[in-house]
Amino acid sequence: MQHRQRSPGAGVSVASAPERVVEIVRTWKGVRVAEHRFGGLGFTFRGGELGHFHDDSVLDLPFPGDVGRGLVAKGWADPNHLFPSSGWVTFRIDGFADVAHAVRLLRIAYRYRRLCIAKFKVH
Repeated sequence: MQHRQRSPGAGVSVASAPERVVEIVRTWKGVRVAEHRFGGLGFTFRGGELGHFHDDSVLDLPFPGDVGRGLVAKGWADPNHLFPSSGWVTFRIDGFADVAHAVRLLRIAYRYRRLCIAKFKVH
């Protein structure tokens, strides 16, 4: 990924970075954090998935194809490690410096889901 700069965490272990993401995102109105069906933790809003962690440091997020491709084109995420041609994207958290960007991607997924619910009145 070309546009994202990384810096070493200031005394915070890499293992705590995903935990910090969870701490932040679980405070958002309507978001549930629970075990994901394929392991790891998943984030949902009104029954729709916002994303999930694999191995505590790989974050996968579902987006429509054009949105996902746009995020990849901007260097904000990588193509999904399992389904690179889909709208899904992958973001690897290498340290505490990546927390803000992981939260930003989840916020985009959250806002997108909320807009879809409002537009189509999905409950």
